[in-house]
This record gives sequence, structure tokens and C-alpha cells, in this order.
Amino acid sequence: MEVSTDGKTWKVAARTDYNFFEIPSGVGANSASIRVTSASGDVIVVKDVPMQADKSVKAAVNYK
Repeated sequence: MEVSTDGKTWKVAARTDYNFFEIPSGVGANSASIRVTSASGDVIVVKDVPMQADKSVKAAVNYK
């Protein structure tokens, strides 16, 4: 999983052993784009995801 605040540069989020994805330096924005790549190379990007613990966003598509 990767996070971008400008849609051009991406920070890799490390998966923890308790099944969370974290970026220790933070994102530095209130919302960001999230890019998830499957093991087979399929990519899903979800834009304008709030960077708040109590918010969630459902992707419009899933892997094929």
C-alpha cells in the first residue's frame, strides 16, 4: 500500500505484525490518495481518503 498527497509521489506504508499499514513520518495532509497493488500486479487507487482514525472510504472497484 502506498499513500500520495499530490498524486505523483508515493510513500510506501509498512505493514505491521498487527495488520495495520503505517508511515512513521506521517502523511502531512488531511486527505490523500491510497494505491494498493495486488500480488498479480492489479492496481486500485482511491482518492481523497481522510487521514483520520474514525473515517473510512469504500473503493468503487475491487480486483478482477
